[in-house]
Amino acid sequence: MNKQSPVKFLVCFVRKQKEAKANEVLNNMGASVCLTTPARGIGHSELLSVMGLDLNESSVIISIVKTEDAHKILAKLCRTVELYKEDLGVAFTIPINAISRDALNGLLEMAKQTMELSEQINQKVEQKEVKTEQKEEKKEDIKTEEKVEQKVTEQENKEEAKWFLNKECHLL
Repeated sequence: MNKQSPVKFLVCFVRKQKEAKANEVLNNMGASVCLTTPARGIGHSELLSVMGLDLNESSVIISIVKTEDAHKILAKLCRTVELYKEDLGVAFTIPINAISRDALNGLLEMAKQTMELSEQINQKVEQKEVKTEQKEEKKEDIKTEEKVEQKVTEQENKEEAKWFLNKECHLL
């Protein structure tokens, strides 16, 4: 008795310029754990060309979809990303029970590392934004201090001028 897996891995090889459309379709159709990674062919062959991995820059998108939705998602993906045209890529599904535990763990570990890396990048971007804001605040503080010093200097010059005028007026 062959029990069908409730979910499948959907693997899609697409040209880099079609990556955003493919991710949009997958997200809108309820695919989960969408992992996108760059791919580049190592040479030209018919197999690499069919899979969209020849010399052109490509992306591999791995996601998990429900078995009952897999056919609809593949059809929509093929229409939207135009996978039916030659050399644009390929998409297919693999039942989870057909994947070894080690391979599955490797894919999940890769997804985890990608998410951690993305989080680290976001943190660094936020730190740079905070540093930029702090620099702007320091510049504003310095400008304010300069204005205060300038007003103090002007006030001192006025007082010195009054004192000088008063002294000269008393001498006359």
